Amino acid sequence: RDVGVPLKPGEEYIDEGPAVAIFACRAGTPQELLRAAESIAQEASAYLKGERGFEGRISYSSSDEVRVEFDLEGFDRAMRRYIDGFKFNGFNAAGLFRAIPRSIGPYERFTPEFEEIYRKVARELEDHLRERGWLDEAYFYWFDEPSEEDYPFVIKGMELLKRVAPGVKRLLTEQPEPPLYGHVDIWVPVLNMFDPERAEERQRAGEEVWWYVCCGPRAPYPNNFIDHPAICHRIRFWAAEKYGVQGSLYWSTTYWASFGKPRNPWKDPASYSPTGTFWGNGDGFLLYPPRREIPSEPVIEGPVDSIRWELIREGLEDREYFFILRELLREAEGKAGEDVLREAREALKLPDELVRSLTDFTTDPEEIFKARERVARAIERLKSHLEGS
Repeated sequence: RDVGVPLKPGEEYIDEGPAVAIFACRAGTPQELLRAAESIAQEASAYLKGERGFEGRISYSSSDEVRVEFDLEGFDRAMRRYIDGFKFNGFNAAGLFRAIPRSIGPYERFTPEFEEIYRKVARELEDHLRERGWLDEAYFYWFDEPSEEDYPFVIKGMELLKRVAPGVKRLLTEQPEPPLYGHVDIWVPVLNMFDPERAEERQRAGEEVWWYVCCGPRAPYPNNFIDHPAICHRIRFWAAEKYGVQGSLYWSTTYWASFGKPRNPWKDPASYSPTGTFWGNGDGFLLYPPRREIPSEPVIEGPVDSIRWELIREGLEDREYFFILRELLREAEGKAGEDVLREAREALKLPDELVRSLTDFTTDPEEIFKARERVARAIERLKSHLEGS
C-alpha cells in the first residue's frame, strides 16, 4: 500500500537529503569496505548506502619539525559520491576505536608529542572538510558504550578531540549523564535508557540526541529482531517524532557471523557474539547475501534486502513527512485558512496517538496507513494554498 504525495505535471523534485541522521555499519576495515563498494557500485548502490568506508592515506614524520602529508583522493571520491550524490547526512570522520590511536610512531596516546602530531592531522582533516562543505556531516564516534568506570578516560579523549578538531562533533553511545556534560555533542542512548526530559535538556543546550537498538532491549521495546512484530521496525520512527529524537544508530547491517566465524543467515538467523553470547534472531543484519548457498567463487551482485529493511525505510519516510509538514506549516502561518492550518496542526499530533510510550504503541498497521494518509493530505492542502496565494 503506497500513501504518498505525487508530483504534479511540471513540478520539480528537489532532493535536499534525509532529515533523520542514520548510522549503520558492517564489520571490516574502511579499505575493505571501499573496495567492496567499488566492485558492486552499479548493482548495489541503492541498497548499500551507508555501508562504505572512506579510504585516505596520512603520513607523518617524527623529526624535530613535524610534517603531515595527506592523500585524500579516495576519501574525496567516496565523499562526492555519498555525501554530495546520495545526500548522506552524516559520517564517522575517523572510524570507531581509530579516532584516537594508542600511539603515533613512538609517542603514546595523550603525551604532548602525540598531541602535537595529532593536532596537525586533525586540523588538516577539519580544514579539508570545511573547505568542501562536509564538516557539518562529520562526527567522531571513537568510544562505544562506556561504563561509569570508563568516564574519566572518555572525558580525556573527548577533551583531546575538542582541542585538536573543535569543529567536528563528538558522538557517544551513552545516555546523558551529568559527569559527561560538556564533553559530548551527540548523545546516543540505547532505547530503554532514553529519558525524554534529559534529552530535551541536552537539546536546549545545543546538543543532539539520537538512540539505538542492538541485542537489546527486548520486547516490549520495538527492536529489529526477526521475531518481533513487523510494526516494531516502523513504529520506532513514529516514537522518534514524538520525542524529537534526531538520529537512529544501528551497529551493523551485514553481521553474517557467529562465534567469530562466517555464518549463512539464510539458514541460521541467530546472531552470536565471538564468544558465543546469543544476541538475537536477525541482530546486526538487515541485508542478506545475494546467494542462498555459500558460493565457491566471489559473487559480484547486490545484497538482498529484508522485510525489516523495507519497514525501516517506510518509517524513515513517515518521519520525512512530518519534517515537510512542519516546514510548510511555518510558511503558511498567516497565509492559509484557519481550517487548513488546524488540519496540519492536528496531523502533527498523530505520533502521540500511535505511541503512548516506548513500550506501549499501536500494533495495528492500518492505523499507521491512515495516519500517514492524513499527514499527506495536510501537506497537499498546505501546498495548494501556498501555490495559490
